[in-house]
Amino acid sequence: MKVRLSKRALKEDFQGQFVKMMLDVAAKGDLISFAGGLPNPISFPVKEIKEACAKVLDSNGIQALQYNNADGYLPLREFIANRYKSKGVNINPN
Repeated sequence: MKVRLSKRALKEDFQGQFVKMMLDVAAKGDLISFAGGLPNPISFPVKEIKEACAKVLDSNGIQALQYNNADGYLPLREFIANRYKSKGVNINPN
């Protein structure tokens, strides 16, 4: 069976190629690109994210990794609600 594609499907993906080119240049490490919204890697809080992931996986690993309903993960919603409450904004995690 011969597959036939429309002209649109065969058209060169300039936007995708441009994004790939930008990411390739940024990955070399000697350039910080502001054009693509790429943050400076030295600003990544790797240690803090690693600690947060370990804490979540140690206490609620199975639930945190499982698909959930559209409302999201209740402990995270409660954490966010409490954080807002500490800033004077009263919201309900539901």
